[in-house]
Amino acid sequence: MRPTFHIRSWRPRLAGTTLTFTTSNWNYPQPVTVTADSSSTGNATFTASASGYPAVSVTGTEATAGSTTTPAHAVNPFTGSTWYVNPDYTAEVATSAEGATGTLKSQMQLVGQQSTGVWLDRIAAIYGGSGNSSRMSLGAHLRAALSQQSGSTPILVPIVVYDLPDRDCAALASNGELTVSNNGLTYYEQDYINPIAHPQPW
Repeated sequence: MRPTFHIRSWRPRLAGTTLTFTTSNWNYPQPVTVTADSSSTGNATFTASASGYPAVSVTGTEATAGSTTTPAHAVNPFTGSTWYVNPDYTAEVATSAEGATGTLKSQMQLVGQQSTGVWLDRIAAIYGGSGNSSRMSLGAHLRAALSQQSGSTPILVPIVVYDLPDRDCAALASNGELTVSNNGLTYYEQDYINPIAHPQPW
């Protein structure tokens, strides 16, 4: 029941913001936008607290604004690009390959080096960690992609957006977490799509 924050920028002008968690939304992250001033830099610490729960503090750093240059439009982004290899997938394959030997083990390890989609099948998948079976967050994947990039060659990160409200795959294990009857469209837009469209370095 601990809130998850999106800290977009720092040095707030306001304090004491309250988030209300109910029986219908306690398990959904609630984004918080903190507006910085136009010129300062430095650190600020934010603390989330609730009656009966330990307080959680996050320290953010406001840095000098970077370049706002818009990259040239790519007519075909696949041309001349490489593909991101998901470290979570590689690790899972490596675990499976531990019990194999010889050619089969080599083939399994090769499979683990192939690009696969990063599935964001629920809100928690965006943030990773214990709420997502200890898998990486979206921000961690993007940082990992940059570390895999070679020189100026573009790298592609395939992301599967898969948390539609009322999602029903005719298998209970695959059904979605959001329902239209429980304000699911709002959660989908604000707590799922917006953080994906504007990822932060979680």
